[in-house]
Amino acid sequence: MRNAFEHYARYLKPENAGLTEDDKSYLAKNEIRYFELNRDNLAGLHNVINDPALAKDAERRRMEVNAFIARAVQAELYCGTSGCPKEQQPSS
Repeated sequence: MRNAFEHYARYLKPENAGLTEDDKSYLAKNEIRYFELNRDNLAGLHNVINDPALAKDAERRRMEVNAFIARAVQAELYCGTSGCPKEQQPSS
């Protein structure tokens, strides 16, 4: 549970508009694929890419971005197959 929070849930807030062009450039430059994530997960991906705590460690930042994407995909698959209650489902 702690791992899920540290690498996923804490990045879901604050809400934002999602990926910026700079975010997309960062992902492309680092050869990171982000699939078709829903709006909340794209906003969380923006938050992890721009986390000031990761700014000085490029390798840790890349690892955290990949960990977030993995958790986001897991969460979307789980809710898609298990029927998460509406209030727990990330927005599309």
